[in-house]
Amino acid sequence: MRIKNIFIFILLASMSFIIVLKKLSTDSSITAQEIIMRMGEKYANFSSYQDTGFIETTFVLNSGKQISRKSFKTYFVRPNLFRFEWRAQLYPESPWILCVLWSDGKDTFTYWESGKFDRMKSLLDGISANAGVSSGGTTTVPCMLIKSGCRFTLIDLQNLSLVGEDKLEGNKCYIIKGIDPKIKKKYKLWIGKKNSLLYKLESRMEFKDFLSITEERHKNIRLEEKIDKEIFNFTPLNDIK
Repeated sequence: MRIKNIFIFILLASMSFIIVLKKLSTDSSITAQEIIMRMGEKYANFSSYQDTGFIETTFVLNSGKQISRKSFKTYFVRPNLFRFEWRAQLYPESPWILCVLWSDGKDTFTYWESGKFDRMKSLLDGISANAGVSSGGTTTVPCMLIKSGCRFTLIDLQNLSLVGEDKLEGNKCYIIKGIDPKIKKKYKLWIGKKNSLLYKLESRMEFKDFLSITEERHKNIRLEEKIDKEIFNFTPLNDIK
């Protein structure tokens, strides 16, 4: 009986070892391109998406560093209900300014607490027009959600490489490096191994007189949940003519 138990133990241990080896082999055989494509397919098929996060951009100048900070919220219901709002701090100790880009499914608007209120030609036009002032926030995830029409999405990254793994928001993540070939902007992405969600992005771009380094984090991601339609009918606090 004792020999039989030992044999069963060895057999179970061997099977567990094989399973672990198989898992490691599967993980190591996946390519950066496959990880990126899986991410793109996921976002392109969500019926609804919500998250919160922050963006911090550091400008490295000859005179020193300047830091711009933003916090944001994203709401999306397919096909075209959309809201991306962010609070921007242009420099340390400055007041936070609320900015909102939203579409009620028919019309798209932009509101900045500093006084700007515009009707945009389309949702894509609003996303593009606010890309710079939002430090890329209106494009990173939104352009994957709406599937097409953006100049660039993370799916278009080239020279991809899988450079490691990490854990963010309780999720094991692949770390992928890539580059936007049109403007030579370098990216590093943290993508969930199990759910293919984007949790973190770092980008770096060199100019003649300064260097721009951006970190973008996505938290509290909620998928396929009902979102109140009033979210997509934002009303500015102040009456704007």
